[in-house]
Amino acid sequence: MSLEERAAVNPPESHDDLMIGRTDRLIALRQFPAFVHLDPEETSAIALRARERRFAPGEVLYEEQEPVEDVAFIIRGSVKTSSNGKTLRTYGARSVIGSVPVLAELGAGYGCTAVEPTVAVMLPAEELLDVFEEHFVVVRSALQGLAGQILEIRRSMGGTGGFNMANWSDPGEAPPPLDLVGRIAHLRDAMPFAGARMEALADLARDVREARLEPGDVLWREGDASDAFLFLLHGQVEAKSSSGMDNRFGPGDVVGSLGTLSGAPRWFDATCATSVLALRLEDDSLFDVMEDHFDFAMAMVRSMARGYLSLLEASTQ
Repeated sequence: MSLEERAAVNPPESHDDLMIGRTDRLIALRQFPAFVHLDPEETSAIALRARERRFAPGEVLYEEQEPVEDVAFIIRGSVKTSSNGKTLRTYGARSVIGSVPVLAELGAGYGCTAVEPTVAVMLPAEELLDVFEEHFVVVRSALQGLAGQILEIRRSMGGTGGFNMANWSDPGEAPPPLDLVGRIAHLRDAMPFAGARMEALADLARDVREARLEPGDVLWREGDASDAFLFLLHGQVEAKSSSGMDNRFGPGDVVGSLGTLSGAPRWFDATCATSVLALRLEDDSLFDVMEDHFDFAMAMVRSMARGYLSLLEASTQ
């Protein structure tokens, strides 16, 4: 049953303490990137299932290690998230809280407390997942947002950017060109695509292109537009940024995915340290395959959500 049908069959109960009506909820939700491209009728159906809540300073939105039942769209005020009693981040208006644990499919999430008087539109987690299934534009927006937040954290970490550094070694001679089966095998081993169905991997494998590069070849410069990322099969790539990142990627690493998925410019210089063989995937090709394969799209979102939570905790140690 669609959101529109469910809203008509099971309309929400009225509450005396609601501060804004459905029209205002509709307007509020359309301020969020995930919903800005939906038709007003579709957003209205979502607004029917939402509730407004007011939180006083210090009031808890989510307890640590408790399942997230409702996702909070912050309209006014600010909140802070926490894990193991330690503050992770503070979020203001137009932030979405609670969606990451839901998308990561974790049984429990982080804690969240209001910092100042806060108004939020609360949407049941199961309704949010239904929105994802019915509207790919929301899936894409969530993926872009997660990639952008991960990029922001990695940029602030300096050093290796939180990535593992590949050990230096002479890569030797590059392997011969890969056929379709070989490309599928390598994509299946890449972390973002682990567990993807064969149909989705086959579509991706048809779109990727081999890139054979020589030592000293520049893949991109910091600030360049991000339009593709690379799956390294052979050789090593050096990555350096103005924010202090200095790292080396090797076989099995995916390079350039965060900028490509988020739409942000390249955030480091990438130069071939050795001869390199990689599979290059354009952003449009990836999103086309995701739109055709919902399970694959949600696997990508789940992987990014879990990666974000793990990196967020690591960055606050």
